Amino acid sequence: MSGAGDLDVPISLCRVQSNRTHSGYVADGLPWVAQKTVQRIDQLEKDARATQADYDAGNDDNYNAGICGVYDGLRATVERAVEEWVFRGVVVRHRDYINLKDLRLVAAVTVTHCERLQKLFQRCCEITQAHDRSGLRSFGVPRPDEALADLAELRAVVEELKNLQKAIPT
Repeated sequence: MSGAGDLDVPISLCRVQSNRTHSGYVADGLPWVAQKTVQRIDQLEKDARATQADYDAGNDDNYNAGICGVYDGLRATVERAVEEWVFRGVVVRHRDYINLKDLRLVAAVTVTHCERLQKLFQRCCEITQAHDRSGLRSFGVPRPDEALADLAELRAVVEELKNLQKAIPT
């Protein structure tokens, strides 16, 4: 993928999957864990829009599960954005080396970018089902439009970093 990207050669990605009894099923695209930030944001926007029907119908249990799932994915995607766009792949989890080739691109990151990402990450942590909330604390989940606004905020940070990093001379 990186070689094709360096040469501007288009590629088509697919994956081989298995179920409980068979393997060898071919599917388009990459699994969630291998997707880049923007691909994940696109999927999460679709997922957030899909919660609208339950929200409108007052199916609160289904809606809460759906929107919390969106925020679980958003939290993970903020982490991916930090790895991909803040640290520009210089430091990648579980990799045996540090890639100093793109270190100069890290200079585009401002304190404001960090604050925006931290605020978004904290919002996700308050909503995610990974944490057990106190039953005494009132808790309301965001509306679908609020989830879409949070996703738009992450997309905006990524786009700003992308544009600032493009302007850094090589």
